[in-house]
Amino acid sequence: MRQGFVRHTSAAVAFGVATIMPMLLLGTANAAPAAPAPAAAPATPATSGDGVERARVHYERGIQLYNEENYDAALFEFERAYELSPSYKILYNVARIQRQQNNYAAAMRNFRRYVNDGGTNVPEDRRREVEREIDLLKSRVATIDIKVNVDGADVYLDDSPVCSGTETGCIGKSPLPQPVTVNPGRRKITVLKQGYQPGTAIMNVVGADSVSTKIDLVSASGKTVVVKTDLKPIISWTAAGVLAVGTGIAGYLAIKASNDLSDQLNTRDTTSSALSKDRTNVKTFALVTDVLGAATLLGVGVALYFTFAPASKETTTPDKDGKADAGLRLGVVPGPGSLSLTGRF
Repeated sequence: MRQGFVRHTSAAVAFGVATIMPMLLLGTANAAPAAPAPAAAPATPATSGDGVERARVHYERGIQLYNEENYDAALFEFERAYELSPSYKILYNVARIQRQQNNYAAAMRNFRRYVNDGGTNVPEDRRREVEREIDLLKSRVATIDIKVNVDGADVYLDDSPVCSGTETGCIGKSPLPQPVTVNPGRRKITVLKQGYQPGTAIMNVVGADSVSTKIDLVSASGKTVVVKTDLKPIISWTAAGVLAVGTGIAGYLAIKASNDLSDQLNTRDTTSSALSKDRTNVKTFALVTDVLGAATLLGVGVALYFTFAPASKETTTPDKDGKADAGLRLGVVPGPGSLSLTGRF
């Protein structure tokens, strides 16, 4: 008897037998599904009788929460019941709640699944009602044609897996078979694939928009190139410049002291102490000028050496495949007497 139930009875029929179906009718005012037809559409069988019983509990709880106007919680209960024992009739309840929550894209998707999965078992008046809802929702949703330059990448919309068709719990993978239906507003598209840097696009859409976007993923593999920036030439040229300025100042002071000494010698009332002071200034500034001039020449020589000395070879680290690939990564690594700019190409 159990074996015959598993082979011939679908989950939807099991719901009816288990008294779920009499409770499917939430009433036309509440926009709930109609009473079950005598023959249910094929559905995925429950894995066990326990699964059907658990689904019935969630479904009844969903009805209670719906009547209490706790639509968020009711939606979760209906979705869990559908996971445990799928029946196209539950999709109508799900779609009506999503419609009431202004989640137009999800409501339209589940309305379509309801009529597609139900087929000829959907009453004609109910089918016309659902088709009117779908026509209305078309003007309130947008479609985004998402193109990715790499196949097999996971596509997410607002951090949730993309379902471009009538799948449940799917993760959309590039290339997507068709444009994605979205609610109006600011939408975030993320594309992920192992070995590639994540790709993201932000789009603002309104009802009836039909737009497209292309996200190019960049390989995260490649070689690491370390380009060293040596601080020695910079420091040496700076020091040489400071010494040159000092040499110029000392030379100016030496010339001024020499002119003062000449003026003193041409003055009749000059004193020996004044002449001695001027001679000392001339010797001092001249000596400072000579020392700074020599230091300047030495600094220029050192700076030239560090500037034109052979640079160290760049360090490269190949990727796992021994190949260099696209994708730029930069970083600054301090080292002894130098700063290293690292890049991954």
